[in-house]
Amino acid sequence: MKTLRTVILVIAAVSAAASAWAVPLAVEFVSGKVMAMTGGSWVDVDIGDKLDSTQTIRLDKGAVLELTGPNNTRIALCAAGVFLLDSYLAPKPATGPAATAAAKLAKLARNQAQETTVGGIRGAGIEPASEEDMMWASSGPDAGAVMVSAAEAHDAGDYLGAWSLFMEAAGIYTKECDPNSAALAAWYASRSGLAAESPARALASLRTAVPEDAGALRGGYTLALAALDARYGSPADAKALLERALGGNWFDDPAMVADAKELLASLR
Repeated sequence: MKTLRTVILVIAAVSAAASAWAVPLAVEFVSGKVMAMTGGSWVDVDIGDKLDSTQTIRLDKGAVLELTGPNNTRIALCAAGVFLLDSYLAPKPATGPAATAAAKLAKLARNQAQETTVGGIRGAGIEPASEEDMMWASSGPDAGAVMVSAAEAHDAGDYLGAWSLFMEAAGIYTKECDPNSAALAAWYASRSGLAAESPARALASLRTAVPEDAGALRGGYTLALAALDARYGSPADAKALLERALGGNWFDDPAMVADAKELLASLR
């Protein structure tokens, strides 16, 4: 009887210790198929769900997940596979080419409002539709008007709202079979995601298009996608993209060429 009581006490102590070390985490953002092991079964993960660090997460190819926890803890998972959340609580070293490039992108994104975003979007030929144009448009929203609203939201500091609007515009352009404008919208969405300190949103938006469709932004698009994939997603994809870009002379800026070569060297 004493032995049984001792076993029960040991189990209770182990359970209490496990609970004490479990860190609560909230699902901040999810895109694609993401599941969590709960009670012995895989369960779909949605924005707003509550998890803890002892759980195992599974991401399908192309999926991204962002979690927030105590003390501004943020976990971004952007590669296919199965992951134990506990192993991602320790912050990744903020050194190395991938971390440096990602930090540089985030700094540029936060300064984007100072670069007159709305003017830049209008200068790229994306204007709100006129009343005459709207008369002949479909019943859906006009992508150009949504882009300008998104830029205004970004300039006002509403980065999450701007991200959603840019992605809405990207979806409209995709339906209208306009891949160039869709890539431009995805690029601006990534800037808003980074300004909101949400690398998962930034990477998810860039993955909706390809750099080849980004026109004059092809080099910047490539470097952003490669840097975020290298740090948060798939280093193998980042390596293949950089090799293709450098081989095809996609970068007009010598500084971008240097950054791309340094990042590629770190992935070999």
